[in-house]
Amino acid sequence: TVCYVSSDEIEITNNRIFINNLNWNNVEHYQVLRETSANVFDPIGIITQGESSFLDLTSNNTSQTYRYRVRTLDICNNLSSSSPIHRTILLQSSISTNNSVNLLWNAYEGVNFGTYSIYRKVNDGDFEVIATVPSNNFTYSDTQSNVLENTYKYYVATEVQACITGFNNGEIK
Repeated sequence: TVCYVSSDEIEITNNRIFINNLNWNNVEHYQVLRETSANVFDPIGIITQGESSFLDLTSNNTSQTYRYRVRTLDICNNLSSSSPIHRTILLQSSISTNNSVNLLWNAYEGVNFGTYSIYRKVNDGDFEVIATVPSNNFTYSDTQSNVLENTYKYYVATEVQACITGFNNGEIK
């Protein structure tokens, strides 16, 4: 199954799809599927043994959301059914009448979590958490910002459980 989808640490405008995989017994590879039209998912790549994620180099997470699934191809060339869907976040901003920044995003779909953390970078500083909001809230107004005095970058994050990435001596790791 898909564990979660996030922006890549290096290629930050591309999505990285992380999977849960208990072991590679009888697995040829995992296919990564992306929605190409409403509820139609096509293969965009594979995850081979020793890997736990796939980088979607054709995605641009600054312009739209994406929906992903995975499925298994076994060593007999049988495809499993597709995993549940994971949908990415698209964060948008606007300037309010007092020159502060308003943020709006869609819900991340695919895992349960309690809160979104909102990170802000002022000018050339580091990203810092400025707020935490419930997972059913999709807006935030950064009333401490002023676009006439500084430049700002933002991202919205969730905290999810660690992915299941292998099987070792009967213990899940």
